[in-house]
Amino acid sequence: MWETIAGIALILLGAWQVYLSFRFRHTLTRRTDPNAATFSPFGLAYSFFIGLVFAGMGVALLLGAF
Repeated sequence: MWETIAGIALILLGAWQVYLSFRFRHTLTRRTDPNAATFSPFGLAYSFFIGLVFAGMGVALLLGAF
């Protein structure tokens, strides 16, 4: 039972993280100075990757991999 709840929570958290990554990319390309965003691509990539990991772990929990 807890695997189902945790799986759904991780999928939602991963989807939220990916959404925030795309929103930050939009903000980064539209509203920032090119010199102010030196390490922003690294943060953007890491944020997207973490969102995918959370969603993948949620799917794995729902499928009973753990």
